[in-house]
Amino acid sequence: MVTFRQIYLKKQERLRKYHRCRTPSLKKCPQKKGLVTSIVIIKPKKPNSARRHIAKMRLSTRRKARAAMPGEYDKRTALRPYSKVLVRGGRIRDIVGIRYKVILGKLDAVPFKKRKTSRSKYGVKRRKMPEVFDHFLKLKGLTNKDL
Repeated sequence: MVTFRQIYLKKQERLRKYHRCRTPSLKKCPQKKGLVTSIVIIKPKKPNSARRHIAKMRLSTRRKARAAMPGEYDKRTALRPYSKVLVRGGRIRDIVGIRYKVILGKLDAVPFKKRKTSRSKYGVKRRKMPEVFDHFLKLKGLTNKDL
């Protein structure tokens, strides 16, 4: 036997769940351009201890945001105030309140050269292997001058 409650729930149209936007400053875009206002060094949460470098910036959407700089920090290639960067979504779990990451290798953000794995996240191009290339040319009977 069907209860009144079951009839009521069946007739009632199901409401759609509300999903909170995790990157509100990007306004549903994959990346946004931003202008760095300052660089801050922050301590991470409890088990981790390495200092994290955070860029405070103003995005092209006129909103202020804080973005983490992935990889190791190098003072010679570091971001400075008024440098332009490209920002993507993605939080860092051991820093509270950071929802964005700087895309290295684009605009003023210099790529992290020593990277060999996960290169696309750090803006590094694939390394050329000259010995493999020369061996291939030798098999074909060509030299570098023929190219």
